[in-house]
Amino acid sequence: CWDVIDFHPLDMENGHGAELTRALSDAGFWLQSYFCFGNWFLKLEGRTFDAYQRRLPPALRNTIMRKEKQLEAAFGARISITTGEVGLESALCAYEGVHAASWKAAEPYPAFIPELAQVLARRGWLRLGVLYVGNEPAAAQLSGVAHAMAFEITWHVMRSAEHGQTLEDGCRADWQPT
Repeated sequence: CWDVIDFHPLDMENGHGAELTRALSDAGFWLQSYFCFGNWFLKLEGRTFDAYQRRLPPALRNTIMRKEKQLEAAFGARISITTGEVGLESALCAYEGVHAASWKAAEPYPAFIPELAQVLARRGWLRLGVLYVGNEPAAAQLSGVAHAMAFEITWHVMRSAEHGQTLEDGCRADWQPT
């Protein structure tokens, strides 16, 4: 006999979540729902990233600029964003190096991310950002943009052995929907 059956994530607004809840309740199960994660998004309504950023409160814009300068000054950092097939092989090498050095487990299907990135690149949807410290990749984010909607697939940040700091503070890849 089970003490707990945990269904997560379970979308209660779409799909079969409400039906499952009703069926379990009808069968006499005691149910307790809880917040697991959110899916937050911003409707761009045709705005570019620059237009979005201009509408941010001045204090937030200043914080972003200050953090970018700190990141560059402290680590000699630069961001490279690959959007197509040109440079994809080296960007994927950097991505995989960051993933291997991060706290995340190894990919169970090692060919999946490279093949997904290639498909996204061929369609013009790829946004593969790599943060370099000097010439070494230190953080990576795989995202995409399709039909005016941006989506994050995965990101990795590794600890800088040289500086003993996590590079996550002040790190951002900035790209615009097409």
